[in-house]
Amino acid sequence: MGRFGLPFLIDIGIDGFLLKADALKLHEMTRRSSGNILELGTHKGLSTSIMAKALNARGSGQLETVDIDADANAVARTNVAAREGAERVTFTLKDATLRLDELIAEGHRFGFVFVDHWHGYQATHEAASRMASVLEPGGFVFFHDYLGAGNADPGHVYGVYQAVLDTICEDERFAFYGNFGCCGLYRYLP
Repeated sequence: MGRFGLPFLIDIGIDGFLLKADALKLHEMTRRSSGNILELGTHKGLSTSIMAKALNARGSGQLETVDIDADANAVARTNVAAREGAERVTFTLKDATLRLDELIAEGHRFGFVFVDHWHGYQATHEAASRMASVLEPGGFVFFHDYLGAGNADPGHVYGVYQAVLDTICEDERFAFYGNFGCCGLYRYLP
């Protein structure tokens, strides 16, 4: 049985909501990507631990995970510390847009970015509009809850799908690579 008694969610002992297909693709993309990895939205470390394990299996690369919730971040640090690849993870407690702007100013580039912080339109739009500046050429960005049902309801807080349509999909340097679980995958091809 999956997390919270739901058979379609993974359960590795860390709270969070990842479909099995989401988790498998996260692991695959992290393992097969080049360079370092960036995660926007740590929560309690579920996806962070999956990517840390994949980096460890790859034998190279670092993961920076960014979140604004200090309480959840403390739990994530504890959860990830007990897992394979923990030494490859840097936790940053900061607003995702502010951190992205810092990373851009410092010239950092990533082979893979997982966007799973706040699912509202504005936060996703801010992140997506910066992807060309933080991805390595040929790098990938993976948007969680891209296909979440809340995206179809104008009254719901979700705006992931529309924000990606208004940014990434309008940029000819990005190519759509598919839906996996509830996520959308794009590649940066400058």
